[in-house]
Amino acid sequence: MEQFRLELRVVFYRDADVWIAHCLEMDVMGHGKTRKSAFTMMNNAIASHIKTSIEHHNQANIFQPADARFFQMYALGQNVARGVVDVKQSKRVSSDLWPVSAIESREYSAAAYA
Repeated sequence: MEQFRLELRVVFYRDADVWIAHCLEMDVMGHGKTRKSAFTMMNNAIASHIKTSIEHHNQANIFQPADARFFQMYALGQNVARGVVDVKQSKRVSSDLWPVSAIESREYSAAAYA
């Protein structure tokens, strides 16, 4: 099987008192009381998404982008972090098939643009 490298963009935003971490390239989200917990949940969701797509021989399913409004939120957001997260660290994905080579994240605040 081919090895892929993923560069992902994540937008963080608040929904009431919960943080949302939204991966734009896969339209996968996580939530939590902190950005870190939302990011961890999103990372686990990405791992599950990739694993299930591979198990069902449907790799095209992996690349389902979020709606345009979330890309706009990302474009308007403030830089939060850029780093490397290896999805294979999750026990849900085996081997080195889907390393995430980079994640760039931004925080969007609706209040900043009201």
